[in-house]
Amino acid sequence: MTKTAVLSRFVDEESREEFLARYGEAMGAWPQDRVESDVDTRFGSTHVHRHGDGDGTPVVLLHGGNTTPATWHPNVAALAEGRAVYAVDVLGEPGRSTQTAPMIKSADTAEWLTAVLDGLGLERVHLIGMSYGGWIAANQALHTPDRLASITLIEPSRVLAEVRPIFAVRTVWNRLLGAESLWREYLEWSSRTAPAVRDLQVMGSMRFRKRLMPPRKLSKKQLVGITVPTLVLLGAKSPVQRVQKAAGRAALIPNAEVTVIPGTGHALPTENPEAVNTRITDFLARH
Repeated sequence: MTKTAVLSRFVDEESREEFLARYGEAMGAWPQDRVESDVDTRFGSTHVHRHGDGDGTPVVLLHGGNTTPATWHPNVAALAEGRAVYAVDVLGEPGRSTQTAPMIKSADTAEWLTAVLDGLGLERVHLIGMSYGGWIAANQALHTPDRLASITLIEPSRVLAEVRPIFAVRTVWNRLLGAESLWREYLEWSSRTAPAVRDLQVMGSMRFRKRLMPPRKLSKKQLVGITVPTLVLLGAKSPVQRVQKAAGRAALIPNAEVTVIPGTGHALPTENPEAVNTRITDFLARH
């Protein structure tokens, strides 16, 4: 297998340009005093959006699979009170980051994120991850706990429990058929988001080829080994995982606080931003 075979990329330049144009439009929902930058790592260039300032420990946001930092638009202003918030274009996902070397091990993912933090000049941060980003955050807590003031795992993908069979089957089916109508129906079922964000998800699912390692279910030993303060937010109606099983295993984390938010599915930050913002800001204030 050649090196290029394991790199994430858009299927062609036209797809990339169209996606980035729509991405820019979707970011219009963010506060407009944000600043953009790029951080070079040995795995590729990573794009970052920053909003806010203050003496509080910075927050770093990690979005889910086939999404972008645009998904955080209902949350970023609340999280930025008294601190800077950095939203990362996860390397290997559709967006403005460009992968140049493969990331095939969990240690690679941790090394990449550590390099991003170094490039931003961030010694210690609150790390907040949604879905696949939740796996990245949990993985980081196992590799570099000294760099983290806390982690927040929002509907973390596979970290706590295997995905529901129906979710796995529908994902594979859509990838095989590749029809836009199927992807749109699937995303409306699995993660209720704003229309502009969903459009990006559909386009990313169809026009971007990901070559990232899948999220891994953490063992009991690994969960017990997470020493940083941890907040776990789960959707009571999650189509992705069995909520009670996930909540039970989250309790193995020594410093974990677990909240199941009623009436929500997988996309908690957009489905119930008020509850998510209140819960996270309270947690951050105590850590």
